Amino acid sequence: MKKMTLAAVAAGVLLTGCSSDVDFSYDDKGEFGPKNWGKVSKICAEGQSQSPINIITKNATMVADANALEFHESTEAVLSHEVDNGHAIKITPEDDHGISVNGEHYKLLQYHFHGKSENLIDGKQFDLEMHLVHQNAKGELAVVSVMVEEGEHNKALEGIVAHLDGGDLKVATVDLLPKDTQHYYHFMGSLTTPPCSEYVRWYVMKDTISADAKQIAAFRTHHKDNFRPVQPLNGRYIEGK
Repeated sequence: MKKMTLAAVAAGVLLTGCSSDVDFSYDDKGEFGPKNWGKVSKICAEGQSQSPINIITKNATMVADANALEFHESTEAVLSHEVDNGHAIKITPEDDHGISVNGEHYKLLQYHFHGKSENLIDGKQFDLEMHLVHQNAKGELAVVSVMVEEGEHNKALEGIVAHLDGGDLKVATVDLLPKDTQHYYHFMGSLTTPPCSEYVRWYVMKDTISADAKQIAAFRTHHKDNFRPVQPLNGRYIEGK
């Protein structure tokens, strides 16, 4: 990836949480809805490795050693700032450990929520999807996706729900992860909003976390339909562990 492209990706993520400087919407009836995101950024329409995707589990191959994921997320509550950027609820931690891919460190930049899952697994759409966006020293991105299903009350999410109107909060990222972090799907993709920049490593966790109906409704009060339709695979390989 060219340095200029990396800088643009990093700027988009840091400033707007996987967004561009040009506004867009999730309403296909509008001028800048998903079908017209190519007007915002050409790669949204012309890219061959776009996200999200529908993961067909039976077609997944073994995860290559070079793509192996290891978590180093903070086990202690760290001060974070929550903001509604107009497209998603985004949390920016002031400090965190992050992840490593094949021994290379990726720092957690931010995480945000989608009112329904963007990625599908065997055609299934989940109740919420959390994206944890990480970046290495070269500016390359890795996104960890955690699916949320309606079920038991989630104590870790409750802290975020209580601050949905803005303000600082303390949350340990590790508490937001599913119990099983050793099994996941991996593929190369893109940001799921304009500028839709590609060369992004994606890790979709197989295990899910729960949230009760009231917590899910709280997120959807802010953003209910902020999910991009699935994109063509275009011959990409999906790996699974």
